[in-house]
Amino acid sequence: MRDGEMEGGEGEMGGREGDRGSEKERKGKRERKRMEKERGREEEGEREREGEREKKREQEIRKEGGREREREKKIGHWHVTKGLSMDNQIFSTNVSESLFNTTLLVTTILENPYLMLKGNHQELEGNDRYEGFCVDMLKELADILHFNYKIHLVGDGVYGVPETNGTWTGMVGELIARGSVSAKESTSVL
Repeated sequence: MRDGEMEGGEGEMGGREGDRGSEKERKGKRERKRMEKERGREEEGEREREGEREKKREQEIRKEGGREREREKKIGHWHVTKGLSMDNQIFSTNVSESLFNTTLLVTTILENPYLMLKGNHQELEGNDRYEGFCVDMLKELADILHFNYKIHLVGDGVYGVPETNGTWTGMVGELIARGSVSAKESTSVL
């Protein structure tokens, strides 16, 4: 009997320690649940705020898009095999003299189908090395508006991202680094 009593006593003792341990566990669980609920409320609030911001952005885009469509007028089209075809009549009344006899330095990257190297580009020089939508468009615009252009590929081949020191990489970085450009050579980005 004493063995049974000892076991029972030990069981009671173990039960009390177990009660304390389980009480800590219950408190811990309650605290975790409380924190999870709080985090959930914060996340829900952030989702609601982000949703409101997104709705405002969409409204602004729709509003601006409507204005853009009012101003848009089709002046040509581009086909992958036929190239760019533009309506010359549109330019007969709106020819810009500001580009006349100037050379534009067009800073860009290779991006299919906009600007690509021709298959035999090693044998060619200058703008003749390139083909694509932007090249076709530049040729047409240059013919219509009487300007020249030089295509310049960005050294690192990227559009540009900000660095931690405030500088930029890619096309944006090159444009910023050039700063002021002489009157005879303007800079464009495609």
